[in-house]
Amino acid sequence: MILLIADAFHKQVLCKKYLFMKSVLSKIAYILLLFNGFGALYGGVRLITQPDGSSLGLPLSLLANSPFHDFLIPGILLLLSNGVASIGASISFTLKPRKLAWVIWAQGVILLIWLIVQVIMIKTLHPLQFILGAVGVALIWLGREIASKQTP
Repeated sequence: MILLIADAFHKQVLCKKYLFMKSVLSKIAYILLLFNGFGALYGGVRLITQPDGSSLGLPLSLLANSPFHDFLIPGILLLLSNGVASIGASISFTLKPRKLAWVIWAQGVILLIWLIVQVIMIKTLHPLQFILGAVGVALIWLGREIASKQTP
């Protein structure tokens, strides 16, 4: 009898710990998605409204090795792939919790692909790319962790 009570208590403690960890991981992912999303919305809108890059202090010479003549298309891509997608992923926290982990993971992959292509095209590094790279890696890790903790 005592073993059954101890086992039930142990399972309850593990369940609470699991729910707390899942909650903490989800909150971190939510904050990172909002950080990426609002930053990309801001940058994307600025690049679309002033495609010469002047609103963000970006010279057109950055695009010399890219297929772009101005920042209009990169701004649209930034706005959609990282801005709208990250904000959409953060909204999915309340709408589709079962698929949430994979949405988080996918947004991390999208962010890293964006950064890799950006570095290849502009052939320069900026500290913000390292910060956003860390956000991308964190989103991928968080998505995998949350997925591994979901019950089937």
